[in-house]
Amino acid sequence: IYKGIKELFETKEKRKVELCESNIFGENKKILLSSDTIQSHTHHPEVGAFEYSLIPSMLNGRVFIQKENVFVIVKKLGRYYRLALKNVKNTDEIFVVSLLVFTNYEKEIRKLSKYKEIEQ
Repeated sequence: IYKGIKELFETKEKRKVELCESNIFGENKKILLSSDTIQSHTHHPEVGAFEYSLIPSMLNGRVFIQKENVFVIVKKLGRYYRLALKNVKNTDEIFVVSLLVFTNYEKEIRKLSKYKEIEQ
């Protein structure tokens, strides 16, 4: 996974990498990361290919759902992350929308509390 993600940082072509499968939206689908997402998030230098490669292990955090989007809050390797995923209707695909690091856990939970928290 890491090698494929690293290539997304370096390519100018439109590409995607399958990270894992998940039923986070109620049915088993592929979670994909696209080169478009990587290229549009270069302003987050604290999140690189290594952090994106952790996504399969990040799906067991606190989950908040907002229509076709899911936000997952998780602590990995001493840092808090917010992962945003988008369900693509009528396909077997879920795309990573963003991954960011944050420091104020309570503030982040307050922001997401307007959405429904789901149990996993």
